[in-house]
Amino acid sequence: MRGTEPRLPLWRSVYRAKHAYAFLLPLIALLAIFSYYPIVMALKMSFYQWKGGNEAIFNGLDNFRELFSDPTFYRSLGNVFRFILFDCTVGVLMPLLVAELLFHLRSARLQYAFRTMFVATITVPSVVVILIWVFLYNPVVGGMNAVVSVLGIGPQLWLGGTSTALGSVILSGFPFINPIYLLIIFAGLQAIPGSLIEASVLEGCGRWRRFLSIDLPLVSGQLKLVFILSVLHAMQSFYKPLIMTGGGPGDATLVPGLYMFQSGFSRNDFGYASTIGFVMLIAMLAITFATNKLVRSEND
Repeated sequence: MRGTEPRLPLWRSVYRAKHAYAFLLPLIALLAIFSYYPIVMALKMSFYQWKGGNEAIFNGLDNFRELFSDPTFYRSLGNVFRFILFDCTVGVLMPLLVAELLFHLRSARLQYAFRTMFVATITVPSVVVILIWVFLYNPVVGGMNAVVSVLGIGPQLWLGGTSTALGSVILSGFPFINPIYLLIIFAGLQAIPGSLIEASVLEGCGRWRRFLSIDLPLVSGQLKLVFILSVLHAMQSFYKPLIMTGGGPGDATLVPGLYMFQSGFSRNDFGYASTIGFVMLIAMLAITFATNKLVRSEND
């Protein structure tokens, strides 16, 4: 097109902005050392039989063949799929519901107070919360059996039963309102133009209609981000099963992250652990790419 400036080569664009890139160099160096270098090393060690000593024996694709024929790994994938399913439904809907309720509060002070109350939960260490739930699930002194007895349900082993352990670990996130997700969705609601909201009121648009026609489409970008974060968080589930059950009873609560940890630090098979970690990294990248392609937002 006439009158437009010709596109500069990449090297010339970088040279023109060399001072800006210079300020980014320390960050890039830190990312390379602490993020990308471990990924490269995990890929390298996945081709070796390495027990943690000085000698690593090259075994080609043997670790990958063993992994893809490992029934324990597939059971861990089945367990983490349940984490993903729950986090991507309840874990997304609950912050959306609370964000909508906060957004519709007329009192700005009350809105700020409730928002602060939800966000303040970030200051509580996750380990403390998990240990509280472990105590509640205790079949002898915990209070969970007392609660379900009111509903006519008999005492349960909770974390000790193969049929209840996984569900108990998943439900320990009650009330399932991640403060970060809440803030992301709430920020999207606040970005909705006031004129659009006023027009919907003048048109007699009810709250449910407004939610479906205005709020939901205009926060779809934030919901896509929350959805991706939920998937990644669920796939990296590790500390809850580790602290609450250790992956047991049997493999009932074993997830790939915990299986990788056990392979490396319990069985000293760091080559196999690297293989698990690299395969899960590829799976997370593939899911993120697919979600970006399939889940469209108004900002796309």
